[in-house]
Amino acid sequence: MSYQSALHTLQWSTHIETEGEEGTIYWDGLDFEPSKDLKEKIEKDWESFREKAEALGFDDPEEHRASRIDLSEWDYWDHVAHDFILTRNGHGAGFWDGDWHEPMASILTELAKSFGELEIYLSDNNELEAL
Repeated sequence: MSYQSALHTLQWSTHIETEGEEGTIYWDGLDFEPSKDLKEKIEKDWESFREKAEALGFDDPEEHRASRIDLSEWDYWDHVAHDFILTRNGHGAGFWDGDWHEPMASILTELAKSFGELEIYLSDNNELEAL
């Protein structure tokens, strides 16, 4: 489910602006469906990130987590996927914000940023796409 957590975080953290009769309308990314291409990109990026993180010694997220999480909603890998998106897109939270032990927090931050920021836009089909 982790790639789906990454996708959900991307939608949740994205805001779309459209022009309406009364001016600019601000939408939440959760108001739109991601395109098939965007879903495939996030799944591919997530799998690549996870493989690279595991190769760097990050095979048990619970071991590297500085704070406990509520496991009734997400597991540890889902939180990693969440922070992967927030970090790679430069949001005000992510691996570096204190929820992960050092030096792994810095290692994961650098790895996430290596994937580059995703620029999300609304396609002509009213689906979320990425540049």
